[in-house]
Amino acid sequence: MKHLATTFAALFILFSTYEYTNAQPKTEEGYQPVILQMTLVHPLGTNGNEINVQNYTSINLIYGKAASLRGFEISGFAGVLTDYGEGAQVAGFANVVENYFKGAQVAGFGNVVGGNIEGTQIAGFGNISGSSVNGGQIAGFGNITGASVSGIQIAGFGNITGGSTEGFQLAGFGNITGGSTSGVQIAGFGNIAGGMADGVQIAGFSNISDRFNGFQLAPVNVIGTGRGLQVGIVNIADSLDGVPFGIISWVKNGYRKIDVYGNESFYLNAAFKTGVRNFYNIIGIGYRPGSFARYGLTWGFGSELSLGKGAFMNIEAIATQVGEDEIWTNKLNLLNTLKFNFGGMVTPKLGIYGGASFNVMVSEFHSQDGTVGSEIVPSWTFYDKTNGNTNVAIWPGLNVGFRLL
Repeated sequence: MKHLATTFAALFILFSTYEYTNAQPKTEEGYQPVILQMTLVHPLGTNGNEINVQNYTSINLIYGKAASLRGFEISGFAGVLTDYGEGAQVAGFANVVENYFKGAQVAGFGNVVGGNIEGTQIAGFGNISGSSVNGGQIAGFGNITGASVSGIQIAGFGNITGGSTEGFQLAGFGNITGGSTSGVQIAGFGNIAGGMADGVQIAGFSNISDRFNGFQLAPVNVIGTGRGLQVGIVNIADSLDGVPFGIISWVKNGYRKIDVYGNESFYLNAAFKTGVRNFYNIIGIGYRPGSFARYGLTWGFGSELSLGKGAFMNIEAIATQVGEDEIWTNKLNLLNTLKFNFGGMVTPKLGIYGGASFNVMVSEFHSQDGTVGSEIVPSWTFYDKTNGNTNVAIWPGLNVGFRLL
């Protein structure tokens, strides 16, 4: 420790009069170039109180301050530049640059730049840029950029960009972009884009964007207008040129129909269809009266083809849990149906249709006489077998109905 202090003292004395005994032409900004400066804590250093200097090599045991840097600076606690920096800054706690920075900043806690960044910021807690970033920001907690980002942002918690982003954003919790995004956004909870999201958004809970072009994957996806593929539990859009694949998909300017129909399994059915014409979700109920009534709860998806002059064809796949004299039967009692319907519009809001179906009933329900399987199965099955506690029956069917909207 004594040798370190002696060495530092000698260097301090050696360079303390450097500026005056080895004067160099000033920079365009009027700063005095300094090849090497050493500081214990500003102003106890070779530059003294003078900060209108441009350091090429700066060593601050605790804290240093200068106007600019063009080279390398290392600080035990923090380094501050009142104008700009080009090169590399390393600090145990923080680096602060009031104007722009080009190069690499590494800090144990955080990096703050008031203007643009061209390069990379790495911090244990966070990085802040008052303007744009062209390069990368990596932080244990978060990154904040006042303008645009072109490159990557990686944070343990979140990334916030006031302008647009182009590249890759990864956050443990969320990414927020005030403008458009182009590239990939991945977040543990959610992604928000105030403008166009062009590329990929993947989130643990939700993706939200004003406009969208690409691929969204999250339990909840919400957009204004879009083009591409949405995959989630709930998909919501004003308009979508693409496919919303989910349990519930709502497109304000999309496909919405109400069907009322009957078939050999349930004499009365009602279904609500929503999404887009190429791919829509189906939620429905069914009822079969009798001394032992049956109830059906249905979910499925389908696609409609226009055959011209009001004619249409629907291909639909649905699954119906059959309730045996109750709304819901806890045993597996699932009717799986593939339907092919043809129809036409009688009026602009009313259509009729009919078609064939292919049905597969998988049941673990035990009827009153002890047999396995639902009695909803008709007599004309071409396959009906029980294996252990599961009955499988297959048969062709017919359905006819009308639609509204």
